[in-house]
Amino acid sequence: MTTWMLRFTPTRGRARAAAVAAAAVAAVAAAAALGPAASATSLTRHAEPAANRSLPDDAVWPAPQELSVDGQESDSPAVATDNGSIGAVWRTFDGAHWRIQSSTYLFSGRWSAPVYLSPARMDASTPQVAVFESRAFQLAAWVVDDDGTDRVQVAVGSRRTWSKPQTVTPAGEAAVDPIPVILNQEDPVFVFKHPMVFWRGFDGTNWRIQGAAVSDTTGEIAGEIKTFSAAGPAEDLRLSDGTLTWSRFDGTFWRAQWMLLDTFLPRVQDVVTLDTIDEDMHTPAMYGPAIVWTNEQAGVTRLRALMGSQPQTLSSAGADVIGITYAGSRPALVGPPADAAEVVWQEHSPGPSGVTRVAAVDAGGPGVSNDTGWGDTRFLSAAGVDTRPAAASGPGHGVDAGPVFVTWPEQRDGAWGLRYAANERGTGWTTPTTLGETAESADASDANAGAPGSRDPFLGVAMTRTSGGTSQVLVRGPDLAAPHTTTTVKPQIAVRQTTGVSWLGQDDWSPIATYDVQRGVRTLNGTEWKITDLLTATTATSTAQDGLRPGSTYCYRARATDAVGRVSPWPVGWGVDTNCATVPLDDRVFAAGPAWKRQTGAGYYHRSLLATTRQGATLRLDTGPANFVYLVVATGPTAGRIQTRMGFERRTINLKTTSTKALVLRKAVHEVGNPATGILKIRVLSDGKPVRIDGVAVRRN
Repeated sequence: MTTWMLRFTPTRGRARAAAVAAAAVAAVAAAAALGPAASATSLTRHAEPAANRSLPDDAVWPAPQELSVDGQESDSPAVATDNGSIGAVWRTFDGAHWRIQSSTYLFSGRWSAPVYLSPARMDASTPQVAVFESRAFQLAAWVVDDDGTDRVQVAVGSRRTWSKPQTVTPAGEAAVDPIPVILNQEDPVFVFKHPMVFWRGFDGTNWRIQGAAVSDTTGEIAGEIKTFSAAGPAEDLRLSDGTLTWSRFDGTFWRAQWMLLDTFLPRVQDVVTLDTIDEDMHTPAMYGPAIVWTNEQAGVTRLRALMGSQPQTLSSAGADVIGITYAGSRPALVGPPADAAEVVWQEHSPGPSGVTRVAAVDAGGPGVSNDTGWGDTRFLSAAGVDTRPAAASGPGHGVDAGPVFVTWPEQRDGAWGLRYAANERGTGWTTPTTLGETAESADASDANAGAPGSRDPFLGVAMTRTSGGTSQVLVRGPDLAAPHTTTTVKPQIAVRQTTGVSWLGQDDWSPIATYDVQRGVRTLNGTEWKITDLLTATTATSTAQDGLRPGSTYCYRARATDAVGRVSPWPVGWGVDTNCATVPLDDRVFAAGPAWKRQTGAGYYHRSLLATTRQGATLRLDTGPANFVYLVVATGPTAGRIQTRMGFERRTINLKTTSTKALVLRKAVHEVGNPATGILKIRVLSDGKPVRIDGVAVRRN
């Protein structure tokens, strides 16, 4: 089962709510249209997939990386992404018990070392994970065997640090099928996270759908446990396209129920029941204006769907549907219809030589013009080739980007290998491609936007592979773009005429191979940047710069080359960000009156400073247009106050401190993006107290 990280914009949240309401209305309308013949309506059009661009043509799949510990039996992986963050969880055997482990991608081509999430001396299973934005906040959930009773536990974390495991279901009450979810609440500045977990809990008579909010710091329950399903047994809990769905037995039929997880408010909306179709509805999946489910007829499990006036049978005649792999919708690029959607499932063909195949069908979107609203069913896996359970992901919710991505283990020449296909915005499925490695199972994350420097989509695939008789957990994803590189310079005011420069490349799936670093230098009154190559094809990530000249600004930029040969672009412009160091001018540059006396000493900037105790004494400097000015001063317990003026900007600076210090920086004026006039004036406000000015750093963008 794929775990979704939900990220809706306010308009998307309302649109989803409208879609759910529309589906309920459509269901009511279907009741009047249904009859014996209508309930058996079947779509039998089939076609093999045609080549179509969905992932970029230059997508590269770097080799998979092993997350589990060598020689330690591991399986059941789950992976999730959001806005450039990736997290994975899995089950591993520690020699005595099955426990849950986690790892987080660090964007330097490495994953963090595995961390145990579940407690020792307890068996754990069915791990799931959700991820929130680039902060890498994660919510993991799993089931533990607590003295013979299954209970749900959770943990919250970020990168290498996780909370202690918290049991969220009551003692003595069984609970299974956990689904972690992180809801959003957006305002103009911040996005707030609201972690929740849902599960099936046993009330002593029936399994019911339950859930609770959890603390984003400790993982403990924040509030009360709520039961969402009505009285009677409930099963088939799943999350699809932002909607929690399940089946509930009302005494006559298994009915599809769902509730929208509204991430804008955030809140959990009312439960909706589709009770107008008199047939069993198992494993329901809700998306946009449609709902799909399975039921059994004449010993065959069929895939059924409702979009419009009457249900349709989507699966092949006589074939047993093994499970619904994916059901989801995405906004279309332009014009009607508003949504393009896909349903993906696996079905087993009849007969002793039958194989399990992966099939898909489009709903709405480009190319669907028939009166049913459904396109042709396509088999993604090859004819006569057996498959194991498939995994699928969809685009980042609320984002007009990313394909539906399906991956499955497929048996060829006696070995299991991983295959995938993709479909972007209903434009058609790509020709299935072999990823190469042997794999027995897979889980796919959201095809989510927002990885640093990369194009859409951003997705990952976790898998298990048996080697030397031991199952391992591995992860990989498509490298879609060049790295994103950041450069940091400290200090930015280089009073000692030295600074340190560091840089870091972030990539979606490839390790960084080498860096190139350039330096740009401009004098205070200069108009041109002198650019030189500082380092080329280096594996270093930092360097020290000394011998910098007073009055000049030194800016640095880096670009990275990743392991598959993609090169990040040079950052545009010089002197427009924080990647620069400015070297102060000495106090000798000021025009000073007779009230100022020059003092010398080894501890002063360039061994001199200007000092006065007279109120009203002034200094003047023609800086030219400046975006920021810093003064280098000496402070102490008896020091006085000054006023700086540059254009219309005035600032009062108190030089008094508890201890005497030299080479202290004080900001005089700061108007980034709006250079102030080029005359800096300093006036002493205090009387009889020492004021010592040692230098001035001036930079314009």
